[in-house]
Amino acid sequence: MGDLTLAREIVFVLGMALVGGYLALLVKIPTIVGYLFSGVVSSLVFPEISRSANIATLSELGVALLMFSLGIEFSFRRLMRVKEVVVLGAILQILIITVLGLVIFNLLGFDFYSAFFMASVFSLSSTAVVVKILNDKGEMGTHPAEIMVGWLLIQDLAVLPMTIILPAIGEVFLGTSTTSPVILILGALVKILFLTYILLILGKRLVPAFVNMIAKTGSRELLLLSVFSMCLVFAFGSKSFGFSFALGAFLAGLLVSESTSNHAIFAEIRPLRDVFSIIFFLSIGLMFSPGFFFSNLVKIIGITFIVMNLKFLVVFLLNHSFKQHLKVSFMVGLGIVQVGEFAFILSKDALTKSFISTEVYNYILSVALLSIVLTPIIFKYGETVFLRFKSFLRKHLPKQYDRVFGSYKVEKDSLVGLLYSNHVVLCGHGRVGHQISRILELAKIPYVVIDYDLSVVNKLKANGIDIVYGDPSDIDVLDYAEVDKAQSVVIAVPDRHSQEMIIENSLKLNPRVTIICRSHFEEDRERLLTLGVKSVVQPEFEAGLSIAYKLLENFGYSHDDSLSFLKLLRTETGMR
Repeated sequence: MGDLTLAREIVFVLGMALVGGYLALLVKIPTIVGYLFSGVVSSLVFPEISRSANIATLSELGVALLMFSLGIEFSFRRLMRVKEVVVLGAILQILIITVLGLVIFNLLGFDFYSAFFMASVFSLSSTAVVVKILNDKGEMGTHPAEIMVGWLLIQDLAVLPMTIILPAIGEVFLGTSTTSPVILILGALVKILFLTYILLILGKRLVPAFVNMIAKTGSRELLLLSVFSMCLVFAFGSKSFGFSFALGAFLAGLLVSESTSNHAIFAEIRPLRDVFSIIFFLSIGLMFSPGFFFSNLVKIIGITFIVMNLKFLVVFLLNHSFKQHLKVSFMVGLGIVQVGEFAFILSKDALTKSFISTEVYNYILSVALLSIVLTPIIFKYGETVFLRFKSFLRKHLPKQYDRVFGSYKVEKDSLVGLLYSNHVVLCGHGRVGHQISRILELAKIPYVVIDYDLSVVNKLKANGIDIVYGDPSDIDVLDYAEVDKAQSVVIAVPDRHSQEMIIENSLKLNPRVTIICRSHFEEDRERLLTLGVKSVVQPEFEAGLSIAYKLLENFGYSHDDSLSFLKLLRTETGMR
């Protein structure tokens, strides 16, 4: 292919990504996997492109934009909801995986520093991959997703001390530094404190004021240009301090999120982020060495198996120890099993400085890539595995099943003697569920809430609302909420698998019950109606109708005329 110009490389990479993404959609697998395999194929057919400095730069820019947009969307208020779990939990997980990994990799024949480095980077997971999968599944607002994202953000922040500690230990191990590692670490901590102080000043005063000033001009081009420039300035500034490029971009996003124009900025930056993040995912495949992978296949699969299972077990047990529902603990554990993008960044830097060998670098790339490819599959079949685990316990170990899954009985006393009948069973008390709950309360319609978010359970219980702590897809929990006597079941949880299980189990308990279900995806409507749902409500569709009604009102249409237009649209779309 000869010497490629930047423009030709971009065209080639985006073309391969387009093919890979399209083929992935045809075989119904996540597009991320298609991008990764496009990169692998590209490295085989045109090996010179995998060595391109231009692609490496563009992929680093992709990570920066991903982290910048994540910073804009980041909500300290949402993180505070799960801070008891994610802050201490994520820190403990990193430390436990690092210690156990050091022992395991040492036993597998790696030297002390290589084992320590591999264990450290393998303790990190991929924010980019998990957030994309959760967005694609429409599950970003769920309780497990909140814990996952919070957990991943704490991991991303942990990269900061890792960029200090790993090189310091590497220099001591190789004997290349005459400075004490304690002094190296203290010097880096001073940098962190200085950087934090600067960020606090900018965050409270300069950045939001600057962004709001640009936004007032009404120019979308200037707004995009200013925030994109700010993202790069902070990213390069972070790198000049010895920290990661992506971390600086995330911090810039955090500062921008404090401005009143944060939502408009996110809308402007999103298309740019999507294009560059695709290049990043494809570049991971480009870095892959097929020759090394197949010649060390057994060892790579073994290490991947150890890493993913170890991370799942540690995250699962930590969540369970923080009194999270078993299903929440299980799903969060599955979400954190892969190795993240910072493993590529940290290992590439370590290879450049000769802290690790090319062999160790290839092991890290291979394990990380394999774990990322497996993650969408794990997400897809996670609920099925969980249900089979429950069925196995119920059938073969009933006492253990009752002890593990009977936690909803803790709330039994709150329902005893109420003798519910002709009531509503509300499954989920999130953004949609709490609105429904308030209306039912005002209308004095009896209802019972089912939720597995312990903070929600405690809050509702304190407010005198009848709540069952458990998984709403569990038939025992639904039976306990007296679905057999209920007039209606409202499904306010967003994930498809749980919706199907709630519908099936509710109809088993009460074939005459009226089921109303939310859905973010238009293609799910017919499927839900076939399963026995009486009404499917799409929040986005209803929001569109509300906006349209207000517009008609502004143009002088009467209430009856406006309703007739909305009724016509419902008829045309089948959303009656």
